[in-house]
Amino acid sequence: MRLNYPMNRRLLIILLVVLAFLIPWTVYLAFTLPDHFTAHYWSIAWVGFDMALISVLTVAIWAAYYQRQILVAASIVAATLLICDALFDVVMSLGTPDALLTILSAVAVELPLAIFFIILAQRIMKRTLAMFQTMAGIDNASARIHDASMIFNATNHSSKTKQKQ
Repeated sequence: MRLNYPMNRRLLIILLVVLAFLIPWTVYLAFTLPDHFTAHYWSIAWVGFDMALISVLTVAIWAAYYQRQILVAASIVAATLLICDALFDVVMSLGTPDALLTILSAVAVELPLAIFFIILAQRIMKRTLAMFQTMAGIDNASARIHDASMIFNATNHSSKTKQKQ
């Protein structure tokens, strides 16, 4: 990440601070959380999670139908929720009669859907990046998403360069 833009520096600092707090918090939880806990609002938590997943999938359907860029974000969020759902379902069912069915559901449904959404987001980002690079006349552009600069940085940089000339 190039730090020649103030937003990049601020973003990097924010992300580092979050990470600096999250790592020790996770270690603390690993040593202090009980192995067993009775949840009073278990059904609300699960139904709420599934409602969030339904909402994201609804946004993804809308975005796909209308060919909107927000499909990238919806796909990433959907993939993340599906992976979390599979993880929680499997971990919570271990040692119960439902464990095998839950593992099969995760492996056959939730994780393949998550992979589908990750690939979809990647393809949209690649096509968008290629289109932007073509329109901007950028030669030798990288086809790999993780090598590409953020578009707003490239446009800010090119407009600042033109202003100086």
